[in-house]
Amino acid sequence: MTKPLLLFVEYALGLLDDFNTVFQGEAPLLHELQPRVKKLIDNFASNFMRMNYVRSASKVDPHLTSQYMPLSGVYLGVGNYGELEKLCSGDQELVLTGCRNFYIEAILQLQKRFDFKDSFFSTIQQIIPKNVRERTPPTLQLIFSTFPTLRNACDPAKAETEWRALSLLSTEELGLQTEDELRLLSAETFWVLVLKLKSSAGLLFPNVAVVITFIFSLSYSNAIAERVFSFLKINRNDRRNCLSNDVLLGLMRTKFLMKNTQSTAATIKFPDKLIDRVQKVRANAVIVGDEF
Repeated sequence: MTKPLLLFVEYALGLLDDFNTVFQGEAPLLHELQPRVKKLIDNFASNFMRMNYVRSASKVDPHLTSQYMPLSGVYLGVGNYGELEKLCSGDQELVLTGCRNFYIEAILQLQKRFDFKDSFFSTIQQIIPKNVRERTPPTLQLIFSTFPTLRNACDPAKAETEWRALSLLSTEELGLQTEDELRLLSAETFWVLVLKLKSSAGLLFPNVAVVITFIFSLSYSNAIAERVFSFLKINRNDRRNCLSNDVLLGLMRTKFLMKNTQSTAATIKFPDKLIDRVQKVRANAVIVGDEF
């Protein structure tokens, strides 16, 4: 009975691990949090509940026994094909019941930890390319109502005009071939393309740029902050407790430069101007300038 359970745990925890890995990254994914959590819950629910119910339910109730599949239909992962049949009927029932209980508890815990009652989570879906092109919703009113501070950072009326113009933007202006290609882009890729567009006066969508930059700066996970604290703990230790904030900031920027350019300490390239200025300063002097 041990092997089928271990194979099931490998499958079920794999789904949770994949979900966790995505949200341990540094890409702006707050707008994907709600649909990804729902997808994970639906995935678990479809393994022991009727598909028609899972598809139609806005919020799955894992205790709704009338929608359960027969116990023999509980899915335990691809690794369990043929393994369950090696057990006696009594052990099979114990394994299937235990695995179904795992699914139920996983769904309940996810629903407890991710409460999407706040309208914010539906509002932020507005930045997805498909919704931008379809003007769903048709205005930025919900975003400005949710984040009133944006009214001080940009012109809401001009942002509204720019937002509506996005739905009329041709795919050729974004360097794409078809509308379907555009709609398949991730939100981050789409907005990188949009915010690169310029006119003779500067950015083509300056007010929308403020809104989108603000939304993408919202944190969806504490992973990034934890990495910064880990970096500080490693570099400012008992033997290096006099490091100044400027030195720590410089180390941190160098680390991220190496990561973003896939460089090592032996291959990293610094601008010639920076190298020249470093060679000319006296020991312990501060390099003043904002070119770098």
